[in-house]
Amino acid sequence: MNKFKIFGLVLLTSVSVSQAQDINQAKKAIDAEKYEEAKSILKSILQAKPSNGMASFILGNVYLTQSIKDSARISYEKGLTASESARFNHIGLGQIDLDNNDIPFHLPQLSLLWLPKICVKKILKNMYISLGLI
Repeated sequence: MNKFKIFGLVLLTSVSVSQAQDINQAKKAIDAEKYEEAKSILKSILQAKPSNGMASFILGNVYLTQSIKDSARISYEKGLTASESARFNHIGLGQIDLDNNDIPFHLPQLSLLWLPKICVKKILKNMYISLGLI
């Protein structure tokens, strides 16, 4: 029985580590501007684990980088239903709304509404940097 518990624990740990490595591989592909490769990595992560909100967020960012706003919005909206890191997808939806000059209802802090658009973009950029996404 103990062998089964140890094997199960090792298996769960290896799955968690591989997910983190895959996201890091996707980030490296994005840094190298290999967007198609990054999208395929992130899509495979989401197929294996749909509850990964961070993968949806990063995938949405890739779509935004390629100016594919409708796919980015879909990715962010799917990410909102995730059980892990769903809150990051509000940032992406807020970025789309700012780019469209819409009121950013998806931003968690509605107090940002009074700030000029350029200030909010700087705040979002600093968030991305602090999260290690840029």
